[in-house]
Amino acid sequence: MIVNGHPVISMKVSGGAHQRTTFHSRFSQLRSWFSTPLHIVLAICSLLLIVPVIVFIVQNGRNVPYGDEWVNSVQMALKTVEGRLTLADIVRQNFDHRVAISNLFIVFLTLTTHWNLHVSFFIIVGISFVNLLLLLALLRRSDARAVTLALVLFSALVFSLRQTDLWIWSILAATPILLFCLLAILLWLNHSPVRWRTIIGVAVMVALMTFSAIQGMALWLLLLLMLWAKGYRRAHLLFWIGGALFTLILFSLGYDFSLLGANENGNSAGLALNPGRLIGYVLTYLGSPFVAERAESIGIAALVGIFGVVMMTVNVIYLWRLRISAENLTIWLTLAAFGVSAALLSGLGRAHVFPEPVPTQPLLSRYVIYANTFWFAFVALAALAARSPITKQTAQSGKRMLRANIVVAAVLIPLHGLANIQSFLRPANISTEIAECMQTFPTSRNVFCPRQTYIIGISLEDVLDSIDRMAVHRLALFADQPPPFTELIEVRNSDQEIIEQGPETISYQYYQFNPQYETVVLRQYAPSRLEHRLTLPATEQTITLVSGVFIGSADSDATEDGADGARFQLFARTNDDTVLLFDTVVMPSVVADPLPFSVDLSAYAGQTISLVFVTDERENTIGDRTRWLDPIITAAADTSADD
Repeated sequence: MIVNGHPVISMKVSGGAHQRTTFHSRFSQLRSWFSTPLHIVLAICSLLLIVPVIVFIVQNGRNVPYGDEWVNSVQMALKTVEGRLTLADIVRQNFDHRVAISNLFIVFLTLTTHWNLHVSFFIIVGISFVNLLLLLALLRRSDARAVTLALVLFSALVFSLRQTDLWIWSILAATPILLFCLLAILLWLNHSPVRWRTIIGVAVMVALMTFSAIQGMALWLLLLLMLWAKGYRRAHLLFWIGGALFTLILFSLGYDFSLLGANENGNSAGLALNPGRLIGYVLTYLGSPFVAERAESIGIAALVGIFGVVMMTVNVIYLWRLRISAENLTIWLTLAAFGVSAALLSGLGRAHVFPEPVPTQPLLSRYVIYANTFWFAFVALAALAARSPITKQTAQSGKRMLRANIVVAAVLIPLHGLANIQSFLRPANISTEIAECMQTFPTSRNVFCPRQTYIIGISLEDVLDSIDRMAVHRLALFADQPPPFTELIEVRNSDQEIIEQGPETISYQYYQFNPQYETVVLRQYAPSRLEHRLTLPATEQTITLVSGVFIGSADSDATEDGADGARFQLFARTNDDTVLLFDTVVMPSVVADPLPFSVDLSAYAGQTISLVFVTDERENTIGDRTRWLDPIITAAADTSADD
């Protein structure tokens, strides 16, 4: 349409005072769109892009907590089933962030599926599909014709395999939900007239996003321009600013600011303010969806980031000159600015280590979904520019813009495809063997398996305790298994008193029998007596102490000359009596698997007793490195009866 000699793009579906489109008319429009063979082909291609994601999840998704999940996610699931969950837990700080949405998602999965992580992976795919529909709805409100150009590209970004951790790491489940909230906010503001109900609802959603990821804070500022373009003025904007201040005050209560900016090596917390590093970090971050997660990709990622910023700026200027409505333009500028602000916020905390000693930091797969918000806007603006009406006045510039966008697409699409292929071939975070080994931990006590699932800085003792409690409540990897026990007492966590001490201090330590088997042992070198005082559960189930005994290998390659073995005894002592529960002699061996044993403690149910562990030499103490395999007490139903 030409007004006063200038082209004007009308990209808003409206009529009268915001006429409501009926479901029937929407269905008719959709049916009309699919009446074109090209549109059917594009829709099929978009859906086919989901298939590699499904295959990747099936091949690499494990129902086992990984990395940071041991710090927060596991505890949320345990508190939910144990009835200890509070509001403070929902909004608790997890490193830089508060993670309310993530915690609520864990609570939901725990109550409905025993926190089955496989289910969470496919829920993430479903939410991502909804996000694709929201993107298309936003673009359709700007210009329905542009949907044809953007459909497959949007789908390729939404279901990018470059986001490997998103698909197989449940801790990131909140990220696509945050994107859903952002897109819903943009669509809501674009669709609704200026009214208090809308701005209050949007403020509540942004507050929830703020308490779910630190990137949500940026929206308080970014949405100001869109609110102004929509027609919100003084009273509304003062409410918005007040809501932002109130939310930030609540956010800061009890917040540990010393964690801000802690780098990947766990030292030198603080904000990184070097402009050169920050700019390099942001550009590399923005280019991350198009390169593999490796050091040699930094240069290409930075160039892609520069390309994207420059080309988006050119498209915005071109569309502005075509008199695109400010409201429609700010939708995509807000989305792009969110991606840039996410890169900047990450850079403020992590640019300490970029490019040395962690050059891949801005390329981490968990950041790709945030970088993609920039490229969603890029694709939308390029599609709007390509589909804009060309007049005599804009013929030359329109053709130049079309050619420029085609050239950029010709470069970026192959890069994106290659990055996706490389990501698809990436090994799983947890191998099948480790996942299977983790399921047997409650009985095998093999510490080697849990060690492969968590990161440095997390207490292994806490991880082992969490695994046992997860087994009791059938969470995650134990969701489809009968519980190996219903209650468990780790003897090492009970009150203990050293009655008599051997030549070395009595302690619990990790002991490696072979490269694939490591466990916690009670090191109690003979002669020695150690007493543990504990209260057994009041239950009618069978209460059993399970352990094993062995003599650790010497530093030499052969049994020490003269070693004659050692004696192991276990007593149960009450105020009235002392009973011998276990008594055996172990002969020394260089490579010795533990001699397993179990004793029934059901007679002491509900009582406070003392377990006395005794090791004694025979004729001498040569080589008597006596050890007990991680003693635990379990309560479980008696399964020894015949069917």
